[in-house]
Amino acid sequence: MRRRRICLILAILLALLSLIPAGIWLRLRNRMTEQTAAERWRGDNDARFGQVSCYLDESAALSPEAERSIRERIGTGLAGESEEAWTLSLCGFGEATVSGLNGESGARVIGTLGDYYQFHPVQMAGGAWYDQNDVNQDGVVLDMFLAWKLFGGYDLAGQTVHVNGVSAVITGVARLPEERLEQKAYGDTPTIWMSAGLMARLGMNVRITCVEAVLPDPVSHFAENQLKNAVGVGGESCDTVECTGRFSLQRSMQNLFQYNSRVMRTDSVSYPYWENAARAAESRCAILAAVTVALLLYPGLFLLYWFLRGLLEARRRIGESIRKRK
Repeated sequence: MRRRRICLILAILLALLSLIPAGIWLRLRNRMTEQTAAERWRGDNDARFGQVSCYLDESAALSPEAERSIRERIGTGLAGESEEAWTLSLCGFGEATVSGLNGESGARVIGTLGDYYQFHPVQMAGGAWYDQNDVNQDGVVLDMFLAWKLFGGYDLAGQTVHVNGVSAVITGVARLPEERLEQKAYGDTPTIWMSAGLMARLGMNVRITCVEAVLPDPVSHFAENQLKNAVGVGGESCDTVECTGRFSLQRSMQNLFQYNSRVMRTDSVSYPYWENAARAAESRCAILAAVTVALLLYPGLFLLYWFLRGLLEARRRIGESIRKRK
């Protein structure tokens, strides 16, 4: 009896202890908002959607004009679905010199096409995100590093900034990432976002190396295959990532057993900061999932033992009852 009580107490303690890594795992998953575009897009819809990202190396980078052909191929692959049923974002990266009231600074440039903000719902310290469909395409968003360096503040909507000597209008200031993994991946490089059209007007060579989509995903990997076919780049020049469910228990355990192949890279694809953060989060979630499962192993076996013992006891009593009636 005493031994049974000790085993029960141990099972309860281990089950309670498992709540710690499980809680950290769920918190981390919920904070990676750039990996949950499919959930936001679906809303109250019961249909299944998948978020997929395609990263290209510089040798396979696309021009902004490729957006049209990608949309056409997706539309063909999703025959019968209107374009309102899915969304697409493309972006490229560059560098520029940005000047304001307090001087100038070098900055990382992220040029966007399509519905970038749906995939990257950046929190704003002031103002709002620029309108991708604005006719003038002169709106830009600064991050807090750049805003403070050039203006000493964050309430800058409507002010003018010069990018490579060309004037642009600040529509807002983006907050810095709050999650520690995202902070580390983001770094301390001042950043400015603008449309790919404005990027081209500034004389920058716009090279699209990131394509993201939320597509109907009625069966596993359907959305992933649709985006692969639409982008049309294969081999080691393209790395396609299925973002939906990437922090689930199943994917976390898969990542744990594929750890070596995940950390070794044999291609030349460079990830943007949000994907680097997501991959670091995947590794952390894999460890947390393994610890959670390990802590729950003994309580699970304990419950299974007593469940089976109860069944055998019930079977024995039923057998005795039948024999007595005879």
